[in-house]
Amino acid sequence: MRDLRVSNCTGDGVCIGGASNDVVISNIVSTNNRRQGLSITNCTGIKVYDSEFSYTNGTSPECGIDIEPDLGYSCSDVWIENCSLVGNAKYGLNVYKRASDVTLVRSRVQDNGSCGVVTVGCGPVRITQNAIHDNSATGLLVQDGTAHCLTDGNLFYANYSRLGAVTRSPFTQTGWTASIERDILMRGSLSDVVIGSNDYR
Repeated sequence: MRDLRVSNCTGDGVCIGGASNDVVISNIVSTNNRRQGLSITNCTGIKVYDSEFSYTNGTSPECGIDIEPDLGYSCSDVWIENCSLVGNAKYGLNVYKRASDVTLVRSRVQDNGSCGVVTVGCGPVRITQNAIHDNSATGLLVQDGTAHCLTDGNLFYANYSRLGAVTRSPFTQTGWTASIERDILMRGSLSDVVIGSNDYR
C-alpha cells in the first residue's frame, strides 16, 4: 500500500489484521480519522515507511498507530521507520499485549494528547533514533508486562507539556533518573528494560 491519503474515516484510517503477513505501507497520510490512524492486529511481517498518522480523534483509542492483537492472537515483526505520529488525541504509538519484535526508528512523535509512546504486556520492543517531544503526557511510558525493551539514541524534550514548560540545559544520559521522568517513565513489573544513551533538552 503506497502513495495514498486516507482521511475523515468514521473508524480506522487503515487496519491490518486477519492473519495478514508480509505487508508494506509506504508514503501514506492517514489523518483526522475517528478511531485510529493505523491499527495492526493479528498479523506478522509488517513494514511501515515514510508515512504520517495524525490528528486521530473521536472515539477510543484515538492513537496514531495502535499495535493491539485481538484476544487470543498475536502480532510480530513490525518495523516503523521515518514516520510522523503527530497530534493524535491519545497516544502517538501504542504497543499492547502479545505484540512482539516491534521497532520504531527515525520517526517523529509529537504533540499527542497524552503519551508519545506506550508499551504494555509486550516485547521485544526497540525505540531508537526518534524525536519524541511536546506530548501532553510522558514521552515514553513503559508499563506492566513489557519485556526486552531498548530505548537508545533518541531525542526527548518538552514532554508532559500539560504541566507547563520546564527550562533545562541540553544533556545526554544513559539510564534513568528522576530528571527525565517527563520523558521516560516505567511502571509495574518489567523485564530487561534498557534505557540507553539518549539526548534531552
